[in-house]
Amino acid sequence: MMVQPRKLSSSKMKKWFAKGFFLIITILNLRGQNTIVGDGFGARSWYKPSNFSSWSYGGFAICGKEQRLYGWGYNKNHSPLISKEYTADVINQVPIQVFNLSGIKYHSGGYMTGVIKNNDSAYVWNRNSYPTAILDNVFFIDAGINEVALVKKDGSLYATYYETAERLRLKEFPEAKDVKRVSVGYASICYLNGDGKVFKIDNPMATNYRITQLGSPFENVIDIKQNRNQLIALRNDGSVYVLDNSGPFAYKVPISNIIATSTQYDGYDVLFLTETGECYSILNNYEFVDKNVVEILAGEHHIYYFTADGEFHQLNRLSYGDVKITKNWDCMYRPSIKFLNDTICKGDSLSISKLSFSKTGVYKFTSNDTFTILNLHVFDTVGFWYNYSRCKSDYFPKSTFDTTTYMSNDICYSLYKSIIVIEPVMRYDSLFSCKGFVFDHRGRKIVRDTFYSDTMRTNFGCDSIISTYVKVFSPPIVTQNIVKKCILDEYVFLDKKYSKPGNYKDTIKNRFGCDSVIFSFALLDTACGLRVFIPDAFTPNNSGPLINNTFQPYIDNYFSFKMEIFNRWGEKLHEITQSDEGWDGLFQGEPVQMGVYIYKLEVISETKKSYFFNGTFTLIR
Repeated sequence: MMVQPRKLSSSKMKKWFAKGFFLIITILNLRGQNTIVGDGFGARSWYKPSNFSSWSYGGFAICGKEQRLYGWGYNKNHSPLISKEYTADVINQVPIQVFNLSGIKYHSGGYMTGVIKNNDSAYVWNRNSYPTAILDNVFFIDAGINEVALVKKDGSLYATYYETAERLRLKEFPEAKDVKRVSVGYASICYLNGDGKVFKIDNPMATNYRITQLGSPFENVIDIKQNRNQLIALRNDGSVYVLDNSGPFAYKVPISNIIATSTQYDGYDVLFLTETGECYSILNNYEFVDKNVVEILAGEHHIYYFTADGEFHQLNRLSYGDVKITKNWDCMYRPSIKFLNDTICKGDSLSISKLSFSKTGVYKFTSNDTFTILNLHVFDTVGFWYNYSRCKSDYFPKSTFDTTTYMSNDICYSLYKSIIVIEPVMRYDSLFSCKGFVFDHRGRKIVRDTFYSDTMRTNFGCDSIISTYVKVFSPPIVTQNIVKKCILDEYVFLDKKYSKPGNYKDTIKNRFGCDSVIFSFALLDTACGLRVFIPDAFTPNNSGPLINNTFQPYIDNYFSFKMEIFNRWGEKLHEITQSDEGWDGLFQGEPVQMGVYIYKLEVISETKKSYFFNGTFTLIR
């Protein structure tokens, strides 16, 4: 099929240029050169193409409500793709409108250029011609040096090229079915079908062209591109495989989670964009280009890319001039996307916009009307404990515990520092001696009641104070007690029997061997039938007669009784209501101090008459 070009007149072009191009322009949701998305092919994840594209020696952009095509270039031999008025290299060029083209929704450029208009018609041209309508119902195009490949909405595949400067030829490949994407190579055309399989057409413009299906790993492919030497295939798992023209074997790109690629028919560079916004180049062993990248566009000797902040970046591989594009240009691509890279320690969580994240991964969400990609790394935690002991002082008034966390080599290190403040040791010792005996303690000769303190050092080197009280027992304490009895009744105390009224006494020794108490009591005839005896002292130390180990009343011929025992401050320590009970000198499970205690006793006789007794007794240890 041959098509006669429809030229734009030179007079119309001059009239348009005279009007200028400084318009108020808004960017629509347009498709760029790099890919088309939305049908499950072309790219992955969050990637959306911009209104920009790259051709061999420059770029294009779709601008404004009328979707006009703007372009720029820096090579005199190919600048006529933008305007036939340029005859020299275009350096530091501001973009200009291309051939008064409008209603453009997709564009692709090499040495030839092709666009798709809103009515799905395709136009192509080269440096020697003007835009020419070539085919209707077109869905996708890809331009190379001498050909432009076109995919129609019904999945059929075509290619067009100039047989002469004035004559276009359109060729169909009827064997190609359900085509989704196409890519023009140096001596071949590759296409991708709806099953994710890749086919290669060798010598596509020849009569005897040959179509071959590429086997593994060219399966589950969602996008393909070609440059001077390579076929680039992006798979749906984010991996990319490259097939060199010089060899039959494909190799895998050592970059994971790729969402988009870009290369140029007659170039050598290939750009890879990852889900976390990192851009890499295939040159120089997959060099890192930049981060927070949202769009990538490769040319023959340059690369363009946009970052999330809306900046337009360009890198020239050769010494060419830069295009003047800034954020203030009305046609500038303004992405609404934000990248976050963060790290936390295992067990922690990161909260953003009421969302909480605690596992390593790439998360996509909308925060404050901005699409956000969070790349979160969770590091394992290693803990180190440091324990210190310090004597109490103004500098160390109390024990403390501090935690410090830092990250290094993908590991969280938690340092736990514990400072234990050693309180001064205050110890009180009680010692006993008998009057008339010289007691030697820590070099001191003690003959009477004494209290003193010594300062020493603990194992931690802290001061300790030991206070010592030495009690010297004085001569026996004589106590008088009266016991009433009935005539002819027998009274037993300390294994001795008493049956006659009179005054009696006995002596007991404490555990230090000192005479401690002389009991003196009287037996009186009274209240026949009721007999009461209350000791004046006891020694709860399991030494001597067993009767001395508890304090209790001895009562005969009674109906009931209750004895209460108090300390000198009136605190009740014990209560006795049974004849076989006694007080062992304990209060709340702990031994009470040696000293004088108070008792109160109520006895009800067999005749139901109450008798009350009270007095003191001595506890000796």
